[in-house]
Amino acid sequence: MTKPIILVTGATGKTGTPAIKELRQQGIAVRAMASKKDERAAALTELGAEVVVANFHDYPSLAKAVDGIEAAYFACPIDDVMLDAACNFALAAKKAGVKRIVDMSLIIVREAHPSPAAYQCWQNENLFDWAGFQTVHLRTSVFSSMIAFLSGIPIAAQNKLFLPWGEKKLSMVPMEDVGRVVARLLVDPGDYIGSAPIITGSALHSGAEIAEILSRVLGRGIEYIDAAPEDWREGMAPMMSALNLPETVLDHVIEVSNDLRAGGVLDQVTDHVARITGQPAQGLEDYLRGRTGDFEMIAGMISGQAGSR
Repeated sequence: MTKPIILVTGATGKTGTPAIKELRQQGIAVRAMASKKDERAAALTELGAEVVVANFHDYPSLAKAVDGIEAAYFACPIDDVMLDAACNFALAAKKAGVKRIVDMSLIIVREAHPSPAAYQCWQNENLFDWAGFQTVHLRTSVFSSMIAFLSGIPIAAQNKLFLPWGEKKLSMVPMEDVGRVVARLLVDPGDYIGSAPIITGSALHSGAEIAEILSRVLGRGIEYIDAAPEDWREGMAPMMSALNLPETVLDHVIEVSNDLRAGGVLDQVTDHVARITGQPAQGLEDYLRGRTGDFEMIAGMISGQAGSR
């Protein structure tokens, strides 16, 4: 196989795996950076990717991952040490001669943002630019998959979409579409070099409209409840505990909700997915129809917890 010159970090994640699938469908050699060898990493090997185990906070492993690479996708999880991850990656990539970075950022990124995640993404964007890479910063909207994460338990247990979003509208984007965007930009970024495109879905939806879509998809009435931020945060405790996620994630979601209520950032639709990939972003209803299993899994989790008492 041709030696890869493209690296996808977060390779077993929900943007990394679609990016790798897209690259392999084009016959492009790709190196996939995973945190461990597991079933998901094995599936990437079956696709023809070269899988390497590395960690953003282990510089020697990063140095091996970027060796011989020309273009890389940087995607790290939301936590308190995102800037540390970007610093290590930039140091290793610069020394290895990486030319281009496609950087996963956030639509709400700005200087001194109260969300620790959004502020660190702003720092990361500047870091990669100052380091002299050819960069494309993908300022993504809220992912469509977040509906199940943010309100899956009340949807399953009470038929309620419980979110701190007020009556404002936003355009959610499937992570698979973001992965396709990443793959195309890694191969041929064109005029996107040096830019920060806002990546959204194909339409705006309010919480009430999302509840109507869920009602059709799940075959039962779902009611939207505009939750007070702290009430929503308290309700998320079981999900956070089950997934062992840091409080930074909840801090970020609350600040996203504040930005949504304020307006002017999240309430927009762009056509970058279609322009970059040649296909528009998948509509929210079509996306959710293909993910009913996510809500069934959560319902089963609740039933299992009740049965164990």
